[in-house]
Amino acid sequence: MCAGCGILQNNRDWTEGFGQHDNSRLQAHERMAEKRRRIMLVNELLAPGGLKLSDRGGILILSGLTGKSVTVANLAHVWIEADRIGRVPPDPLAF
Repeated sequence: MCAGCGILQNNRDWTEGFGQHDNSRLQAHERMAEKRRRIMLVNELLAPGGLKLSDRGGILILSGLTGKSVTVANLAHVWIEADRIGRVPPDPLAF
Protein backbone atom coordinates (compact mmCIF):
# COMPACT_ATOMS: atom_id res chain seq x y z
CA MET A 1 0.00 0.00 0.00
CA CYS A 2 1.27 3.47 -0.77
CA ALA A 3 1.72 6.07 1.95
CA GLY A 4 -1.31 8.02 0.74
CA CYS A 5 -3.60 5.04 1.09
CA GLY A 6 -2.13 4.22 4.48
CA ILE A 7 -2.95 7.70 5.72
CA LEU A 8 -6.47 7.55 4.31
CA GLN A 9 -7.05 4.11 5.77
CA ASN A 10 -6.05 5.38 9.24
CA ASN A 11 -5.88 1.89 10.75
CA ARG A 12 -3.58 1.22 13.64
CA ASP A 13 -0.70 -1.15 13.15
CA TRP A 14 -1.14 -4.53 14.87
CA THR A 15 1.93 -3.77 17.00
CA GLU A 16 0.19 -0.81 18.60
CA GLY A 17 -1.89 -3.17 20.73
CA PHE A 18 1.02 -5.21 22.08
CA GLY A 19 0.61 -5.66 25.79
CA GLN A 20 -2.64 -3.73 25.93
CA HIS A 21 -6.11 -5.19 26.46
CA ASP A 22 -7.99 -2.21 25.07
CA ASN A 23 -6.27 0.05 22.54
CA SER A 24 -9.03 2.66 22.77
CA ARG A 25 -8.03 3.48 26.37
CA LEU A 26 -4.57 4.66 25.41
CA GLN A 27 -4.18 8.38 25.05
CA ALA A 28 -2.75 9.75 21.80
CA HIS A 29 0.52 10.86 23.44
CA GLU A 30 1.00 7.40 24.96
CA ARG A 31 0.51 5.76 21.55
CA MET A 32 3.02 8.16 19.99
CA ALA A 33 5.57 7.49 22.74
CA GLU A 34 5.18 3.75 22.24
CA LYS A 35 5.57 4.13 18.48
CA ARG A 36 8.79 6.13 18.98
CA ARG A 37 10.08 3.40 21.29
CA ARG A 38 9.34 0.69 18.70
CA ILE A 39 11.08 2.70 15.98
CA MET A 40 14.12 3.12 18.23
CA LEU A 41 14.28 -0.66 18.78
CA VAL A 42 13.86 -1.36 15.07
CA ASN A 43 16.68 1.09 14.30
CA GLU A 44 19.00 -0.90 16.57
CA LEU A 45 18.34 -3.94 14.37
CA LEU A 46 18.70 -1.99 11.13
CA ALA A 47 21.94 -0.14 12.02
CA PRO A 48 24.39 -2.91 10.99
CA GLY A 49 22.84 -2.86 7.50
CA GLY A 50 23.27 0.89 7.20
CA LEU A 51 19.55 1.60 7.43
CA LYS A 52 17.40 3.91 9.50
CA LEU A 53 13.64 4.06 10.02
CA SER A 54 11.95 7.40 10.69
CA ASP A 55 8.39 8.54 11.23
CA ARG A 56 7.57 11.66 9.27
CA GLY A 57 4.07 12.75 10.07
CA GLY A 58 2.74 9.23 10.43
CA ILE A 59 4.55 7.95 7.33
CA LEU A 60 7.33 5.43 7.92
CA ILE A 61 10.45 6.09 5.82
CA LEU A 62 13.28 3.57 5.55
CA SER A 63 16.55 5.20 4.44
CA GLY A 64 19.95 3.78 3.50
CA LEU A 65 23.44 5.24 3.66
CA THR A 66 23.40 5.99 -0.07
CA GLY A 67 20.34 8.21 0.31
CA LYS A 68 17.89 5.69 -1.08
CA SER A 69 14.56 5.95 0.74
CA VAL A 70 11.44 3.83 0.66
CA THR A 71 8.03 4.48 2.16
CA VAL A 72 6.76 1.49 4.13
CA ALA A 73 3.14 0.91 5.10
CA ASN A 74 3.85 -0.55 8.54
CA LEU A 75 6.50 -2.29 10.61
CA ALA A 76 5.89 -5.64 8.92
CA HIS A 77 6.97 -4.16 5.58
CA VAL A 78 10.19 -2.71 7.01
CA TRP A 79 11.95 -6.08 6.88
CA ILE A 80 11.07 -6.74 3.25
CA GLU A 81 12.47 -3.38 2.18
CA ALA A 82 15.47 -3.69 4.52
CA ASP A 83 16.46 -6.92 2.76
CA ARG A 84 16.15 -5.14 -0.56
CA ILE A 85 18.05 -1.89 0.08
CA GLY A 86 20.33 -2.67 3.04
CA ARG A 87 24.02 -3.53 2.86
CA VAL A 88 23.50 -6.53 5.12
CA PRO A 89 20.11 -8.17 5.75
CA PRO A 90 18.98 -7.48 9.34
CA ASP A 91 19.41 -10.38 11.74
CA PRO A 92 17.18 -10.01 14.82
CA LEU A 93 18.82 -13.07 16.39
CA ALA A 94 22.19 -11.33 16.46
CA PHE A 95 21.14 -9.33 19.52
